Amino acid sequence: MGTTSGRQARWMLERHTEADDFTGAPEVVEELEEVYLRVDSSSSRELSRAQQVNPLVTHMVTCHYRPAITPDLRFRKGGRVLSIDGVSNVREENRELRITAVESLRSE
Repeated sequence: MGTTSGRQARWMLERHTEADDFTGAPEVVEELEEVYLRVDSSSSRELSRAQQVNPLVTHMVTCHYRPAITPDLRFRKGGRVLSIDGVSNVREENRELRITAVESLRSE
């Protein structure tokens, strides 16, 4: 789990639906689109603030504005999965998103 601050990398935006034992519905992972992200796992001031709201937040993510990116989605790159915790449209300019995320184990 390292810092990739300053470098953008390609990640897959996914919708993940858990299996439902009650109805028998299977787990579903739907790949939506590839996006370029800058992922920061350092202890930045912004990350520290986000952890005051949700102590599980492990990463700050920055990307170009996309209205489709919402907290019910996640990012995947290889075996790494970042579940979106919160999304902020920087200065409400529709140019950049700042995203708080929680790294989790990839479910197969």
